[in-house]
Amino acid sequence: MKVNCELIQQGAEARIYFLDYIGFPAVWKERFVKTYRHPQLDERLTKSRMKAEVKAINHLKNKSAFLSKSMPTILGVSDSSIIMTRIENAATFHEAISSEFFSLQDLFQRVGMVIAEVHKCGLVHGDLTTTNFMVKNDVSAIVPIDFGLSSFSTTPEDRAVDLYVLERSLLTSGRDDSDLFSNFLLDKYKKEMESIGISVANAIVSKLDEVRARGRKRDMVG
Repeated sequence: MKVNCELIQQGAEARIYFLDYIGFPAVWKERFVKTYRHPQLDERLTKSRMKAEVKAINHLKNKSAFLSKSMPTILGVSDSSIIMTRIENAATFHEAISSEFFSLQDLFQRVGMVIAEVHKCGLVHGDLTTTNFMVKNDVSAIVPIDFGLSSFSTTPEDRAVDLYVLERSLLTSGRDDSDLFSNFLLDKYKKEMESIGISVANAIVSKLDEVRARGRKRDMVG
């Protein structure tokens, strides 16, 4: 299979290939062995993250009318790899915010709506960074990806941590997008979450302030 694959990216956890798979433009994500881990621990973590990703994608496709059409379809899976339909003509959120092609206010609002939809489905992403959203070039869809650290949770704490991780990712990207995060992404997220209860939305935003405070304290202590 690798003979016909094109290696697109290699990160700390996985290799990403593009390939044609039974006629579909596809992505093959391969979680490779980490030699610095104990073999049994590495195998257990790899299997766990692969299962989490498959469960999350299938859950969103089945549960969310808003995300179901844009989420990739799983074409094949093993203990250490997954093959999915490719999200074509798209850039990462990180790339999109650096492009003049997109309206930043609209982009941040749409990302806030997507996060709210994931959370309303009872799922937390676990690693919401600017590289874990794909933005279609025509802005017809914004697709959350890489659910290896996801879990099923509805607690304000877990949802707030998701938001905080993304906020920190934006702050470390070399840009100051704090106003866009607070005034557009977070505001849109809160309004969307109010559809399942104003108290739910308020609890998450309040918890986010607590998570931020803990983060600042850790930064000061080192």
